[in-house]
Amino acid sequence: MDKTIANVQSFVDSYNSFMALIQKELKEDKYSDFAPLTDAQKADMKDSEIKAYEEKAKSGSLRRDPILTQMVSNLRLSFTEPIAGLTGKYQSAVDIGIGTGKYFDDDGKLTTEATNGGKIYVTESDLRAALEEDPDVVFKIFGTPGDEQSTEGVANRLYDQMQASLSRLKTEAGTPNVTDTTSNMAKSIASYKDQLYDMNSRLAQIEARYYKQFDAMEKALSNLSKQSSWLSQQLGQ
Repeated sequence: MDKTIANVQSFVDSYNSFMALIQKELKEDKYSDFAPLTDAQKADMKDSEIKAYEEKAKSGSLRRDPILTQMVSNLRLSFTEPIAGLTGKYQSAVDIGIGTGKYFDDDGKLTTEATNGGKIYVTESDLRAALEEDPDVVFKIFGTPGDEQSTEGVANRLYDQMQASLSRLKTEAGTPNVTDTTSNMAKSIASYKDQLYDMNSRLAQIEARYYKQFDAMEKALSNLSKQSSWLSQQLGQ
């Protein structure tokens, strides 16, 4: 029993470390005034200055990211929602002392656990009592297979939620170190490149037209100057 409790606590600690990393990204400050540096700006800066600036510019890139925010919410629900098909008083992780903690204290005040960033707590006394009553209860809560989330154990739910979130991230931003042309971000970049090309083309056309008009104006002024000089000569005779 002690080994099972230790394994559960180790799992929860790993889960909480992961959630802390995600929450750090979701809450990181964003500095809107730090736009990406141009090559010309970098040329006038030291490497240390560029590094410090770019850290500010990149900070908060995932702040309040909807995909990660939804993932955190879904992972929390994996612990709290009952597992359909289980009978008796132990039907969810919360029932055996593994949950998100109390949101309100006995006086109705918001607790620190309510703002803990999605962490999970283990109440050892409740877990021990559940194991004494049913030695297989941890396996049932965590390892029960199912065809859908409502019938799956916590471990399977967490895996499915992580896979779903990764799939959404790939759809949004692509896969690292892989040539990407299909993600939403890749399509946006391609669209911006097309727009930039079109704008440069239009600019070149406008520039050429103005140069042509300027040349014509110069020729007209030159002819006018010649005519004016000729007229002055004629009037002076």
